[in-house]
Amino acid sequence: MASMNGLDMLVFTGTAGTRSASLRKMICSDLEYLDVYLDEAKNDSLEGDGFINRHSKTGIAVIETDEMREIANQASEL
Repeated sequence: MASMNGLDMLVFTGTAGTRSASLRKMICSDLEYLDVYLDEAKNDSLEGDGFINRHSKTGIAVIETDEMREIANQASEL
């Protein structure tokens, strides 16, 4: 992050990142120096994909992924 002069987006994916509001809160709790500000109400009520940052230049996104489906899709194309 230092060599990139900051952070544009923090993205949570996978089972832990998409299903655990408490984990997202813990990870974001001390990142204010990177302009990461979690909107706790959005974080707690989020279902599915979405943005959970308060007004700041650094976005916080939650994006559900399905790696197994993507692997199967790519394998079937081969």
